[in-house]
Amino acid sequence: YYFSNATTTNRIRGNRTNLLPTGNTTTLDNRTTKSSSDGHAINMDFEIKVDSTLTFNINPSFNTNKSINSTLGADETFSENGAVLNKNTTDNLWNSDEKDFKNNIYFYKRLKRKGRGISGTLTIRNFENNSDLNTLTSTRFFQTGNVDDDRNQFRNENEKINGFNVKLGYTEPL
Repeated sequence: YYFSNATTTNRIRGNRTNLLPTGNTTTLDNRTTKSSSDGHAINMDFEIKVDSTLTFNINPSFNTNKSINSTLGADETFSENGAVLNKNTTDNLWNSDEKDFKNNIYFYKRLKRKGRGISGTLTIRNFENNSDLNTLTSTRFFQTGNVDDDRNQFRNENEKINGFNVKLGYTEPL
């Protein structure tokens, strides 16, 4: 069994100057990002000897992870003379919930003739990931006459993988 937990917070402040032929602009940027995740993992391995000629190996595993990430930010751009050109705010929130179950079942049956045998593998996987992303942005333009830009965007993703794989083999000595 394995457990993981992480929480981070980053604060970023920036000061950028753009050198333009029509005059320099300066952008002041301030952002805070926060991330947290919790994960669990269980991996097992079982060997079952039915008799001296038949063996099964069963390897189930289960992993789950939940994550939350957020970004809050604001920036302002100024002309050379200090006039505000635009202001922008951003608020992003992303949530993810992932579950992954796998099971590998392997068998080997030794037959009477030395070196002869039958083997097989069955792999089963059930995976699911659900995530949501909310993005709120607002940009105000002060000098250009452009229309302000407000966005409220939402994206939901649901991913599922359910499947199996079967392999069979026969060994014959030469």
